[in-house]
Amino acid sequence: MTASQQQRPKVFISYSHKDGKWLEQLQVHLKPFERDGTMDCWDDTRIQPGDLWQREIEQALAAAEVAVLLISADFLASDFIHRDELPPLLSAAESRGLVILPVIVRPCSLPESLSKFQAVNPALKPLSKMLDWEQEELWVKVTKAIREALERPSTSQNVEYKGSEHWWNVPQERNHFFTGREDVLADLRRKLGGPPNPPSLGGNGEGSGSPRTRGAGGASATALSGLGGIGKTQTAVEYAYRHYYDQQDYQAVFWVQAETREELVSGFAAIAEKLGLPISQQQDQSLIVAVVKNWLETHCDWLLVLDNADELNLLREFLPKTGKGHILLTTRAQATGRFERVEIKKMSRDEGALFLLRRAKLVAEDDALEAASEADQGLARTIVEELDGLPLALDQAGAFIEETPSSLAEYFNLYQARGAELLAERGELAEDHPSVTITFSLAFEKVLERNPEAADLLRLCAFLAPDSIPEEIFCKGASELGETLGPVAADPLAFAQALREAGRFLLIHRNPTDQTLDIHRLVQEVLRAELDSDTYHFWAERIVRALAKAHPGDEYKDWPLCDRWLPHARAAIKLAETLQREFPQVVSDLLNQTGYYLAQRAQYTEAEPLLAQALELRQRLLGQDHPDVATSLNNLALLYDSQGRYSEAEPLYLQALELRQRLLGQDHPDVATSLNNLALLYDSQGRYSEAEPLYLQALELRQRLLGQDHPSVANSLNNLAALYRAQGRYSEAEPLLAQALELRQRLLGQDHPDVATSLNNLALLYDS
Repeated sequence: MTASQQQRPKVFISYSHKDGKWLEQLQVHLKPFERDGTMDCWDDTRIQPGDLWQREIEQALAAAEVAVLLISADFLASDFIHRDELPPLLSAAESRGLVILPVIVRPCSLPESLSKFQAVNPALKPLSKMLDWEQEELWVKVTKAIREALERPSTSQNVEYKGSEHWWNVPQERNHFFTGREDVLADLRRKLGGPPNPPSLGGNGEGSGSPRTRGAGGASATALSGLGGIGKTQTAVEYAYRHYYDQQDYQAVFWVQAETREELVSGFAAIAEKLGLPISQQQDQSLIVAVVKNWLETHCDWLLVLDNADELNLLREFLPKTGKGHILLTTRAQATGRFERVEIKKMSRDEGALFLLRRAKLVAEDDALEAASEADQGLARTIVEELDGLPLALDQAGAFIEETPSSLAEYFNLYQARGAELLAERGELAEDHPSVTITFSLAFEKVLERNPEAADLLRLCAFLAPDSIPEEIFCKGASELGETLGPVAADPLAFAQALREAGRFLLIHRNPTDQTLDIHRLVQEVLRAELDSDTYHFWAERIVRALAKAHPGDEYKDWPLCDRWLPHARAAIKLAETLQREFPQVVSDLLNQTGYYLAQRAQYTEAEPLLAQALELRQRLLGQDHPDVATSLNNLALLYDSQGRYSEAEPLYLQALELRQRLLGQDHPDVATSLNNLALLYDSQGRYSEAEPLYLQALELRQRLLGQDHPSVANSLNNLAALYRAQGRYSEAEPLLAQALELRQRLLGQDHPDVATSLNNLALLYDS
């Protein structure tokens, strides 16, 4: 299009392709006026191959001053015309005075939305049956009406408008207790891209402002994402107030509840009414939505907040295709697709403490944390840790303290005893958000409806440590997870799908790098509190069994996996203690596994009671004569031995050896282990004559039962050589140490603690 063409008044012609002959007649009669520069006419025959037809139509609609509609039943039945052409034309007629000229080219009933526009000499005959003079008279009148409309002052340029209280519909008052979140607010502003640019109705450029995300087809769009109760809505409210009232970056702010399609439609109808668009009285909801979208596409400096937009697919028909405004979603969705994501996380200790103190009215709204006494600061921080920094829970706590009234110490003590009940207490004056319990319960119910396996996964996570839950607990322990979740956990694809559903409302968060899960402590609290006694015990037993099944192993190579597993084993052991060991056999296994690993890592103080409990449980459950009892005796003896408590270790070693020989027979690897351990004890005490035959017996058993190439054989060679070195029998020790070193390097690799032990022992021998 040339510069001169851009300056001509624009006429947009809309028609059904079945009425193409009528279009041809109209083009013939308008051609002379196009040639002399009176007007520039546009219809979709102007679109060239390779052009983006949607963009071409949008640009022509935006630039038009007159729209001629060739009306017929086919025109009115066209989904495209109804959806993409009529709404912006009707909106432009309301907002900027676009002239609409309906021409009824074939008999039909004019819809209500067009009935208020004066039809131009309706033609009630088919074109083929009209007399020449009738056709000529019709087109003369149509042309005259177009020319008269174009002679009016031009209204096609975008008119700068002033902000108005009428273009603000945020339903909530500003939260006077709003605290912190400065980094989130700044990040929102960066991602939205600063003040929106004014639109250019004749083109499709983005203007010269700061670059920003255009995730919704033009307007800057950002999703404020986070767990329920984390403060998304309050942060969005604060953002709107700051940038509308305080900084005046926006001239219109519209707030729409977006949880359901019905809420979205209702919200857009409210916007139409707020803007004073007569279309708001229409019964056709899709037309109302389309007109509001067109208003957004043709105006600038607006903010559209879509609150609680958890189902992002619902938004497609409501988002403007172009525009120079900002769209802000609040959502619990973890995956936000095309929308730039700003994650809002739990409050820090100090941030949460200040919010709690302000909300409880223990300091003024604008006070700093230091305005409170040191004792209150400390208690507030402790409560923040207990509530895991969840703003909604802190708000409930503050409301309780204010309304009761009570002190921070009283609230903390009450929460320790009756936490689940307090999480359901929202406070009498709260209207903006349901309680923590209701918030998480409703989210869980949605997960349960969509994917029962994901709901089971959440229930199990409620009994573990909240952070860094290894996925291998579920995959390796799949056989213990029941008929619903078990097969899913054993199938990588099905498990990935369950993880996706469990994380849909951010009840859990997945760390893909290390394949672990995080769950908020209060989500755990709510999920556990909603289980009756029998169901609680059912899920507790499942997770304890899964943990025992998923134990990584005792070798050095397993230690990194054991470190991941350990916090959750501790949580399960604590859980078992509260249930008074109602499934003791699996509990004893878990106690033994955890205690043995801690002893290997020299965490003796924590390991000892676990190993002692495992032994006591096994003796009570299995009787004195059982291989598992022998294992517990051996492990507890190892702990004492490592601490130099030889007099306590020896009887346990002897008892374990006797049990294994009697129950397993003389030729068993566990018997060799007991012989080796007892020999080590005697060796440590300098009782060499008692140690040597036990070392030799253990070595012979291991070579015969396990083969020459086995790490246990290398251990026996090393231990026997150490005994010889201690006695000054260097010539006997050296070949054994060399053999042990070679075996360990070959079997375990160069980077293993046992290789370092062999190198060290060989060096000690040479030094001696």
